[in-house]
Amino acid sequence: MGVLAALIVALLATASLGGTFAEGVKIVVCRIVTLGKGPCDTIGGEQKPEQPNYLPVYCDALIDTRGSGVSGSLDLKVFKINYATNYSLMWEKLANGEVWITIMPKDKKGTAEVKAGDYVSLGGNAHASIGDTYQFQSDDEANKWVDTLRNNVNEHNPASWRFWNPFDGGEVKLKEPVIHAETTGYGVQVGGNLEVDIPLEFVNVKFGEGVTGKLDRDVIHEKWHLWDPKKNRYWDNDSISYKLSGEIDPSVNGSVEVPGAAEVGGHGGQKYKWTSTIRYMYNPDGTVANIRWITTYENGWQGGVDSKAGLVSGKVNGSTTSEVTRFTQLNFDDPNDATDPLSKNDAESQQKVARDYIDQHGKVLPMPILNAITGKTEAVTDDPGPDADPLDRMMYEKGKDWAWEGDNTESQGSIGIGPISRDTSHLRKVTDKAKYLGPPVDGHRKYLDFPACEASKAPKEHDWRLDGY
Repeated sequence: MGVLAALIVALLATASLGGTFAEGVKIVVCRIVTLGKGPCDTIGGEQKPEQPNYLPVYCDALIDTRGSGVSGSLDLKVFKINYATNYSLMWEKLANGEVWITIMPKDKKGTAEVKAGDYVSLGGNAHASIGDTYQFQSDDEANKWVDTLRNNVNEHNPASWRFWNPFDGGEVKLKEPVIHAETTGYGVQVGGNLEVDIPLEFVNVKFGEGVTGKLDRDVIHEKWHLWDPKKNRYWDNDSISYKLSGEIDPSVNGSVEVPGAAEVGGHGGQKYKWTSTIRYMYNPDGTVANIRWITTYENGWQGGVDSKAGLVSGKVNGSTTSEVTRFTQLNFDDPNDATDPLSKNDAESQQKVARDYIDQHGKVLPMPILNAITGKTEAVTDDPGPDADPLDRMMYEKGKDWAWEGDNTESQGSIGIGPISRDTSHLRKVTDKAKYLGPPVDGHRKYLDFPACEASKAPKEHDWRLDGY
């Protein structure tokens, strides 16, 4: 023991000359573990571990989504079946100046609804979609690509005149997508409506109050092919997400019907919506790249009108809401990228933390859907101490947490003949405030403003200084 102690003292004396005492300890441990053969002397020098990047991985300054599709229905009075297929194009403006465009050529949904008594209805749905996301370095680059897309026809959506000119012919070659996503899910719906029917001499008048509750569960598989500026290479990762969303829509409704001629109705009221998502991302070698927790809370007003005359029907709906979106993400080092024994050991410890978490929670959402209302996250803002749970320790030291809020406007319309309708939609989300959790200072982490994520301040081209990788 005396010889070992003398050796450690000697090693510390030499190892600490060029750096702090803590760095010297790391070098000593490294030399003992590797029997003096490892690349230990650079721990306090050029290869010193870099500080975590606390900037948001991304932040949506603006989202603009347009869709069109076809839907059909079969109404048997007490039992109703609906089917819809939709195409959409989503434009995302990110805080770092990039633009991501997602094309969703196949989005299908089938629903069934049955009346349970005079005032209550029960329903269920199944839905599936695929989508590809493309990355652009500036607004101009993205605009030129979309213009080319809209002036050509290809296999993505040969029938939609809203985005394509079917008389132009030809095909446009798409660039390599950075994300390919496949989503499957199911949902349930419960509705209640108290209605008063007033038959007059020439018309029937109805009005009432109702409330609709929805709950959907999605599983999202994604394949990523994205450039990593830190490692100067592409990484091809897979991720799986489990998403739970709920919505409550209390409203007032009414209609006027001229028997044998036409009927016009309308509804309006509040809208509340919550989502909770957890995403597990894996490296190509099977190790865990990161775990991400997402919650959103949306509230505001929604309403619409509809009319029917014979076989012809029309419908217009709209909503104006405020939304808060919050992300928490924890990145895990890959042992296969380690350059020295200490880094490899630390990365293996991080992987154990990730695996233990996944084994414990699996497909169960760790954050109840109501957490989206209260704003609770997995982030740790105060130093949990040396004896804390390893996940909490990592969350405090390197976890990311960011949030943004803004206003949403949505419109939907349809024109139908008989049971078939042609549908269009437009959703626009504009961010006006954003923040992120800064680095630890004196045992505490506080939230900092992130103006680059505001729609009016986001750069028009990629600014690498804002990358949160």
